[in-house]
Amino acid sequence: MCNDFSCIVTKSHKVIWERGISSHDALHSKYLEQYPELKESARTSVKVEITPTKGYLYPNSAWNFQIDEEDTPDWWSAAHELEAIRANKQWQKEAYALINIEEARKPINPLKGKGKKPTAKDIALLQKWASVRASVRASVGSSVWDSVGSSVRVYDGSLFYIWGDNYKYQSCVDLWKRGFAPSFDGTTWRLHSGKDAEVVYEWVP
Repeated sequence: MCNDFSCIVTKSHKVIWERGISSHDALHSKYLEQYPELKESARTSVKVEITPTKGYLYPNSAWNFQIDEEDTPDWWSAAHELEAIRANKQWQKEAYALINIEEARKPINPLKGKGKKPTAKDIALLQKWASVRASVRASVGSSVWDSVGSSVRVYDGSLFYIWGDNYKYQSCVDLWKRGFAPSFDGTTWRLHSGKDAEVVYEWVP
């Protein structure tokens, strides 16, 4: 089973990895031409996985080193393991630079406390979100909560610093952070707020 961080370590101490690719087979296929050792009939590479013991939201915890093979070849050494660990450190540096790790640990829940009434700004954000969903032909589930679920995924996406100032779903995220969960049943848009998910606003476009 492949997880991040996954890599292939060759006999000559090269470590093959790429952020965003967790499959050893995908790494092997992509870098087959670049690394001749991967073409050799003899066993000249080893599949490795390095994963955080407390989960990916806690990168400062210990990391578990695992060889994803039934056994290791005679040439495998502590030096090969060290190179894989160094590659993992670089992967961590690149990957965690893209994540709002603190908010990911404590995500915002708009449905708590007392429900509140939306302002004109909130209504404008809802209208913008409706327009964005329509423009990208976002699918609408069979219930209000399917729609809310899509808002959760949009909020989760905002935790990654890969969009710059161009996250197309930011209007939904802003509503979420202001204490509102938008929903749509195919006809009516609603804003929910508070621990009872009270409907505090309805709008039919």
